[in-house]
Amino acid sequence: MKLTLSFAVIAFLIFSGLHAQDTVRVMHYNLLYYGVNNSFCNQTNNNLQLKNASLRKIIAHTQPDIFTVNEISSNATYHQMILDSILNINGETRFKRAAITNYSGTSIINDLFYDSWRFGIVKEYALLGGDRDINVYKLYYKSPELDWSTDTVFLTVFVGHLASGSDAASQAQRDVEAGIVMGHIATLPNPHNYLFQGDFNLYTSAEPCFQKLINHPNANIRLFDPINKVGSWSDNSTYAPYHTQSTHTSTDCFVGGGMDDRFDFIMASLPVIMNTYRVKYLPGSYRAVGQDGEHFNKSLTDSPANTSAPADVIQALYDMSDHLPVVLDLVISQTPAAIPETDLYLFTVSFENPVTDVLHVELYSQINSPTTMTLFDLTGRRAYSQQIQGTIGLNEFDVPIAHLTPGVYLMHIAQQNGTALTFRIVKL
Repeated sequence: MKLTLSFAVIAFLIFSGLHAQDTVRVMHYNLLYYGVNNSFCNQTNNNLQLKNASLRKIIAHTQPDIFTVNEISSNATYHQMILDSILNINGETRFKRAAITNYSGTSIINDLFYDSWRFGIVKEYALLGGDRDINVYKLYYKSPELDWSTDTVFLTVFVGHLASGSDAASQAQRDVEAGIVMGHIATLPNPHNYLFQGDFNLYTSAEPCFQKLINHPNANIRLFDPINKVGSWSDNSTYAPYHTQSTHTSTDCFVGGGMDDRFDFIMASLPVIMNTYRVKYLPGSYRAVGQDGEHFNKSLTDSPANTSAPADVIQALYDMSDHLPVVLDLVISQTPAAIPETDLYLFTVSFENPVTDVLHVELYSQINSPTTMTLFDLTGRRAYSQQIQGTIGLNEFDVPIAHLTPGVYLMHIAQQNGTALTFRIVKL
């Protein structure tokens, strides 16, 4: 009976999940020496408690599903603080973060935070050769279609904080860093779903760095500015609606001069722009949060009143950083993985697929419950069964499958309380 129910659930997902869509938000933000004290930025002029209070308001307003950052301390304490004090509050538990890298040995680094109900990380690593690590995160979208399909949606996010400065040497270094990213993309499956985001410190689209991104000799790997606002951005009122620095006019820890530079970007590969692989940029969704186009060379809080966001959010953006965050929305052509308003899913499962000799399973459970994992072939014959204690948190186990005939199998995982899910496994 349970096996029949599993097939019924799979059939339901196949027919009801077709053409389903979900919209997710990506945000990038330079956090301005978050958790770092130095001679010019300290607890007097860049107070961490004030930054946390401000960032909570900004996150509540923007509600990103993927949140990448520059200028956070290399100390893991502050990365965890973002999770515990900003994202996972008021009973929320869904957000996780990527692993920390700092091969370049800098005081400020990058990170990625994500909604683990919607995304998981397949692979994460860093590219070297720039002033700072350039981080790469390959994400997969979690969908109930994974229960029956070997396919899913992948999105690779590059996060960089390119060399700062307007002099020729700084421009040359940014060009080198763009070359590192584009050279690596050339080694990956192309074309595909890629984003490259961060504080690029660019003053004009004519810079070799930006031209290498948008006009690379290999047309298959070129990146695109979703809003297509190329030009000389710096200190140019024509681009006032797109400037991301500076929220302040006075110089201290916060760079002064008012809003006059477009430093922060989210660039996208052509498949994201054209919806080639089920991830599509939602036209009109790209924006610099808090930018109303009326504060060129002014502070974010100067008159006229900035009504692009609630007044407390505008103040929080001013207090938090000298940069504005940039956001865009992506439409993903798969069903969302979980329904937050219910307690239907008391555990989540991740594994490699297809597999060869050993199936490694990671089961994250919200309850203590004995759990049974059973493999069936497509005739309904039981091929393997294993009992797992099922404690709260992460449970890992290996399933030996080298002896099984190559083909398709169903992995049925059931907790004692009746919660169960079935997944399609391909044995090579």
